[in-house]
Amino acid sequence: IVYPNLERTNVINSNFLRIEMLAESADAVYFKKDPARKGWIYNRQGNLVEGFIYEVSDLRAGTNRIKFSVVRGEQQIDGEIEIVNANTSIEGATYKSPIKSRMKIFDNLVELEFPKGTMLRRNSDETINPYLSDKRPILFGIAEDQYGRVDKYRYPLSTELQKDRDEDGEIIDNFYPSIDSKARIGKNYLAEPTGRFRPASPLIWIDGGTLKENADDINDIIYGSGKLPYDESDIFYERNEEDLVVPTNRGTITLSYNSNIRAEAWPYITIYHYRYNPEKHVYEWKNIGGVVDTKKQTITAPIDTFGYFRVMYMNQSFDDVVGHNWARIDLDTLYSKGIMVNKFSNQFVPEENVTRGEFVTLLVKAFELPLDYEGPGTFYDVFKNPRFIGNALYEYK
Repeated sequence: IVYPNLERTNVINSNFLRIEMLAESADAVYFKKDPARKGWIYNRQGNLVEGFIYEVSDLRAGTNRIKFSVVRGEQQIDGEIEIVNANTSIEGATYKSPIKSRMKIFDNLVELEFPKGTMLRRNSDETINPYLSDKRPILFGIAEDQYGRVDKYRYPLSTELQKDRDEDGEIIDNFYPSIDSKARIGKNYLAEPTGRFRPASPLIWIDGGTLKENADDINDIIYGSGKLPYDESDIFYERNEEDLVVPTNRGTITLSYNSNIRAEAWPYITIYHYRYNPEKHVYEWKNIGGVVDTKKQTITAPIDTFGYFRVMYMNQSFDDVVGHNWARIDLDTLYSKGIMVNKFSNQFVPEENVTRGEFVTLLVKAFELPLDYEGPGTFYDVFKNPRFIGNALYEYK
């Protein structure tokens, strides 16, 4: 077994485990009666070779014994490995579960709720087959702050690999190639865009995976799962929007935030969602607001897609808001919840008349109205040409 490297440790922090095995001249490898698939894996020398891949699911907290059989002709060799699931809600933890009406993950750090009967589907209304599934697992992960990696072992940086060598310069443990260039791009994409908010929770990755328009692998359509953000074939910032797997109904996400934040600071707490922006045709952070429960120290907001999520705290206001003689808290709340944006980088300009776009945004946020980006627009003077997109609705009175 190449991965995990059981010579180093048998402790993981996940309810599933990808096993990569080299079995020379083997015809098949079975886990119980379920066959492993053949695929390319990295051997202990860091070379891509053909091996066997299998994912064990539903691992319980504590010790798990996994049995397998290697078949060569009429010969069968049986084996067993012991894996310990630490089941601890810290950076690097992962969890998979099929979609349910209510899903509480990582000791209630994150909770998803959907209407009864909600399934997963490919994110396109133009496809004849929407590829519906209620068995496809959603992947949850607690990511690192800077690069957004969930699994640092499979997606290492070169500086980390340098530390993984013995006195003779030989690789000790990690044979996966570094992702330096991809990680630098990911870091830039995930940087907080305003300079006015700081994190108030861990960075959470939630993903249903992707499906191509002409997908024909029935097993992948029904049982395929969410992927890690730096998956070799599906990096989070390069995915085709229509290939994303999304819920069939709007749901809500509830995140726990830092317990040191006082109850009276609720106006400054919001949720950031890193997702595809169909207006600008780019991936970016969106401030999606949220309703704060100060007793439970949670915040809840509606969602239509997955991605990165994080609770943020607005720790820097604008001078012309701080000095406002009667509406400072209201203005801070409108800005911190993503309902109104600032006029200039260093000025909010609170005395300006409310624009049509701002008023519509107030209604959309207050009533949690889903947006439809398809078909003709409502107003003839709001263009859909990407060149005119910025805060397009805000630019017309």
